[in-house]
Amino acid sequence: MQLRFKERLTGHPSSIFIIIPYKSASSFLAGDGAGNVIHWDLKQTDSAKLLAKVPSNIFSLLYLEEYAQLIAGTLQGILYFIDIKTNKVIQSFQAHEKGIFDLKLLNQKLYVAGADGDISIWDINKRQQLNRISLSEKSIRTLLVKDRKLIAGSSDGHLYFIDIKKNENISEKSEDHHASSIFSIVESEQYILSASRDASIKVWDEDCIVHSIPAHMFTVNDLSIHPEKKLFASASRDKSIKIWDAETYNLLKVADQTKEHHHINSVNCLWWSSFQNLLVSGSDDRTLMIWSIIDKD
Repeated sequence: MQLRFKERLTGHPSSIFIIIPYKSASSFLAGDGAGNVIHWDLKQTDSAKLLAKVPSNIFSLLYLEEYAQLIAGTLQGILYFIDIKTNKVIQSFQAHEKGIFDLKLLNQKLYVAGADGDISIWDINKRQQLNRISLSEKSIRTLLVKDRKLIAGSSDGHLYFIDIKKNENISEKSEDHHASSIFSIVESEQYILSASRDASIKVWDEDCIVHSIPAHMFTVNDLSIHPEKKLFASASRDKSIKIWDAETYNLLKVADQTKEHHHINSVNCLWWSSFQNLLVSGSDDRTLMIWSIIDKD
């Protein structure tokens, strides 16, 4: 197997923090520290378009096709509702006192992860806050919807399993956890994978850790599961991207400064597209890079 560099995309004036799919398998949105949301297409990478702009660092994005809306969460805790047809901000709310790090939709409700340790719950139709769940004294950095349940990863190193009917945490804090912030959680075929500031990736069976990988030199910022193959990718503050076997957890390939093509600053976000199985990475170096997995004969 080879990890092959295909293309470097430029156009963002600041660090890129978030990549999400948009409308088609080849299309995605990237949000940056200057408040820009840029629309890219893997079929025509020279036709990038500024889709929206807000006056703040964008840390989270959620595209709602049914509503023709885009929701952006910022470092200042402001939640922006953007009309895709007009590219205009419809409404904005001071949803949290500090940063908004993730957004998820479940049962027609918007769940917003805040740096104040809370998850706020919003009526997506009325754009009104319904409730609030206080989970931790530290930030809620990432959310995962699994089997129509909500799982939250916190800067205290723990996963929280949320009863969405009662709006409360239903898990006990275990002795096994990350030593610091959990920045990403994803679902593999059997387990949950988490990435942390402690430079490790951990494998969870519900709220129990079954495997731990000393994955990078520094913070692991993001994880992405391959749409077809039993692989996952990790992105790190050490400027590298690594490809892992999702069954054995063995390291398969690395893109770092020893290679001809690499990011020169922290790699913050990943998105693995079902279009030609291309992997897209976003970095503090203000670029996106496109990668492909090539099976050896």
